[in-house]
Amino acid sequence: MRVSGTDWSTRRVVLGCGSFGGIGGAKDLIGRGLNLEASRATLDEAAALGVTMLDTPERYAAGASESMIGRWLAKRDRSVADPVRITTKVAPPGMSGRDDPFDGSFIEPIFAGSLERLGVGRVEWLLIHAPDDTTAVEATLEGLESIRASGRCGHVGACNLDAGQLRTGPGRTAPHLRVVAEALRVNLDNETMTELTESFRSAARR
Repeated sequence: MRVSGTDWSTRRVVLGCGSFGGIGGAKDLIGRGLNLEASRATLDEAAALGVTMLDTPERYAAGASESMIGRWLAKRDRSVADPVRITTKVAPPGMSGRDDPFDGSFIEPIFAGSLERLGVGRVEWLLIHAPDDTTAVEATLEGLESIRASGRCGHVGACNLDAGQLRTGPGRTAPHLRVVAEALRVNLDNETMTELTESFRSAARR
């Protein structure tokens, strides 16, 4: 599957690693998810099935998800590890109770920590985990673009945008950026799903 407007493609199946070490970003559920052994078994099975894209952020289990991926990569043969591509995310400061601006000065050290835990020098995708209404989107995008230009990620984007944010947000403010959207909604009616799909396609074409 090729991502519109880029030279990047992947299989249609991506392994989400939100259960590694906990359940998503909930601090009270750290330790309730898959332990290191179970996470390694999951990653081994995914690799055997040809799944090469892993999705995680720094928030999952306070970084344990990234650490487990990194430890798995370090112990696997290059024939297994080299094809693996990683998407990670940086959450806006408000999600951790901070009031910093969501700009490069905040994003850079968070992302550096992700690379260290993953044991890699580069990821395929760096996304913002959610929009931040308190920081100008241009400041956030400048922080992302600085990292992309440094070669430490291949592409940048955003997730958890609704249809309206996707139409008026990052892709329109900074047309050189290609937006990735993850609409994490449940019980969507057909009309809402169609609206999200058309908004995504429109943003991808810009």
